[in-house]
Amino acid sequence: MDSNVEVFIVVAVAIGAAGLVFWKKHGLEVMRDVNSFLALPWLAIGIILLSSIFLFLITWNLRRWLNQRKEDKQEEEKQRLQRLNEIKSYAREDFSQFNSSQVMSRLDVIKKKLLKYPKEEVAQFQQLLDDLCKRAPLIVKQKQIEEELARQRKLEAEAEERRRIALEKRREEEKLRRFENVVEELVQYKIKVRNPKSIPANSDYSEHVLQEASFRARQYFEEQDWLKWKREEATDYYSRYDIDSVPQLKDPKEVEVFLQVRSEIKSGALCVDKKAGLEYNGQRLEKVFYRARDLTKEQKIRAQKQGFEFIRGKELDSHLSGGFYIQRGDSQETPYHFYMKHLFAELHENMQIEKEVKDRRVDVYLNIEDYKVAIEIETGTNKLDDLAEKTAWLNENFDCWIYVCKKDLLPRYSQFVDGKKSFALTPKKAKKMVEEICYYH
Repeated sequence: MDSNVEVFIVVAVAIGAAGLVFWKKHGLEVMRDVNSFLALPWLAIGIILLSSIFLFLITWNLRRWLNQRKEDKQEEEKQRLQRLNEIKSYAREDFSQFNSSQVMSRLDVIKKKLLKYPKEEVAQFQQLLDDLCKRAPLIVKQKQIEEELARQRKLEAEAEERRRIALEKRREEEKLRRFENVVEELVQYKIKVRNPKSIPANSDYSEHVLQEASFRARQYFEEQDWLKWKREEATDYYSRYDIDSVPQLKDPKEVEVFLQVRSEIKSGALCVDKKAGLEYNGQRLEKVFYRARDLTKEQKIRAQKQGFEFIRGKELDSHLSGGFYIQRGDSQETPYHFYMKHLFAELHENMQIEKEVKDRRVDVYLNIEDYKVAIEIETGTNKLDDLAEKTAWLNENFDCWIYVCKKDLLPRYSQFVDGKKSFALTPKKAKKMVEEICYYH
């Protein structure tokens, strides 16, 4: 800080010394110049300067005013041309966007809008406007004619479409009728030879016909076998119990068979030998599914009194089982569907029947170390749309799933699986696959 002060003092002294030297040498000349400057006519110079500034301001404002006026006139002309264009567009209205009932309303709207424009501007297009008012009624009539023609064409097109649909429907009905006739003919042949797989020699049936006929024939034979078994069961029941009694049955079809057998016995059309009845006085059977070979004769009779059904069927490996005793909670469920669920449930201790998953039930559910498997027992009664919906649900909620069906139904279900995550298999192959899943997981 002291060094800076010393530098400043030295500089100041140097400048002062230089000034004194300059004044001694040129002081008189400087004084003469100052006196000459002060002797100038400063008043006149000031008046001239102020006058010049005043004239400049007047000229600048005048020019600004003229420019603004020019811009205003241009804007006014622009707006006038815009109004003229709008009036012209109204005068040249062709009503193309309006129907016959809207033309006159549109003309009234135009008249009201024209009242907002200067009269002298509207007058320039008066001839066009008068023509517009004359044309409007004619346009209305023309549009009414066109609309009537369009309506007629629409009605004709709708009638033609209805005829086309009706023709297609008749063709489909005729096609279906021919299909039904061919299928029924083949079904009757299969029933005659008592073999759902039999086909007449030198026949030329389509694959669809063969599948449908086999399916219906198999259903017929299953129904006949079921009816035969039920009649035997009813006959055995009435040989042991009072003729006016009826066992606990949930399926209306079973009740009908028992009542029919009872009626035939009472009328003498059917004779039975009375046997000693076994009254139920022990504990109720705990399960709803039994193999016939695992029950004693007394247990079988007890099962019948408790509403069990005797069903003939095969094991998952296709071996004869000797039949099953089942007690269905849902009369709409087929006996086959019921006992197949329970056969698969025996394959692993984690198997669950009718497990609910996201508001929907799966026939058989298996969860091994968070690997989820679904088994759906299919009998061929589902519609294709329902199968597509079920398939999407299975793909979303399970790691692996299987449609289990009989061999003749495989083509119907194979179209919904990919062979990697989802499968359509016979009971025998499905059992083998489930056993492999249980082994590797």
